[in-house]
Amino acid sequence: MKRRDFVKNAGLTALGASMLVPLESLAGQTVTHLDSEDLSPSGSIANDYALNFIAVGDWGRNGEYDQTEVAKQMGLWAAKNPNNFVISVGDNFYPKGVVSEHDPLWNFSFENIYTAHSLQCDWYPVLGNHDYHADPEAQIRYSKVSRRWNMPALYYSREVTINKATGDKVLFVMIDTDPFLFEDKKDYCDKQMQWLNDTLSKANESVKWKIVVGHHPYYTVGPRIKNYDTLTMRKALTDVFEKHKVNIY
Repeated sequence: MKRRDFVKNAGLTALGASMLVPLESLAGQTVTHLDSEDLSPSGSIANDYALNFIAVGDWGRNGEYDQTEVAKQMGLWAAKNPNNFVISVGDNFYPKGVVSEHDPLWNFSFENIYTAHSLQCDWYPVLGNHDYHADPEAQIRYSKVSRRWNMPALYYSREVTINKATGDKVLFVMIDTDPFLFEDKKDYCDKQMQWLNDTLSKANESVKWKIVVGHHPYYTVGPRIKNYDTLTMRKALTDVFEKHKVNIY
């Protein structure tokens, strides 16, 4: 399958995804519309290679800051279109994460917000910096409380079949990016990088696409182009991404 076909049928179905291209080349430009049919979120949504999912981040706001309104639109979209799962790219709970798997914020910012039947699917989260202010591992433990919250570890991977006839798959590698910003987390990051290398290198021929999911941007535009977190992500991840031909971050 060609890159344009996968992006057309899968990546742009999500609400957020970043291709590995230098977006700073767009800085200073104003994009008012996109004509390419490749960017239609509903283009060929049901073909044999379609992988349809929603990606959302920075959402845990107790229903405020338009969280409730966005959740409603997510539910409406997922009710009308095929949707396999939801990916959360971190900062799941503002302002300071959750203190336990029984924190009231689970209800106020998640269970009572994403109530649409169409959103009662599997959610696959990673952590953001705000999630680290309390107990980040509480979000792992919540996987035993919720039937839809699936976070087995601080970093993990999963394969999704995109064509049952051929067995072709997409490999999602969910990483924990916040520790990369701190020198005292070097040992943890070294261990995670070894795992990332191993996971990507073990992908067999059935894996046609490799998608890495993390919270901090790899490329961005605007005032954060040269922020410490963006530059740190590129420094930490570029070599492994190029070595293993990662398609999307």
